[in-house]
Amino acid sequence: MSISLYEATARTFIQMTQAAEGVLALGREHFGAQGMDLEEALQFRLIDDMMPLRFQISAIPFFSLKAIEATIAGEFSPSPGPNRDFDELQALLAESRSDLEAMDPADVESCVRREVVFKIRSYTETFRGQDFLLSFAIPNFFFHVTTMYDILRWKGVAIGKANFLGPLRTKAVETSAEPTDG
Repeated sequence: MSISLYEATARTFIQMTQAAEGVLALGREHFGAQGMDLEEALQFRLIDDMMPLRFQISAIPFFSLKAIEATIAGEFSPSPGPNRDFDELQALLAESRSDLEAMDPADVESCVRREVVFKIRSYTETFRGQDFLLSFAIPNFFFHVTTMYDILRWKGVAIGKANFLGPLRTKAVETSAEPTDG
């Protein structure tokens, strides 16, 4: 059995970005019910040497949509991007998911053997497109989604594994079996 690069990357990014949207919306509700300033919430971090919640959310589109776009273009250079507020971050996730959904699978498939140059400051590394997406983009994407989830859970947001997984790609769309937290 083979799986396409599009299925392994874009479809997974869509599922998890949609899940992140839902988790972030629950975070907004929780912080609002607590009377907490959303700007303060965006500064939460698991430990002092980790980036805050704001960064974790911003990184989700960067290591999904932007990584695929960079692979198509042949060069990826990470940048922190603008400092966004809660509303802008929610919109960023929604826009990223929409752009991923609109992506042509053939464009992603064309990247399998394409050379991608990764540049950050003075460091440069060259990957095949498939290897860049599978060994760099996906692990980074899941790191930031998980860290966002963990910060929100740690701060009392009522979320579980089903929220993290988001909408599963089941065979029968009309079934709505929820995964357990086990």
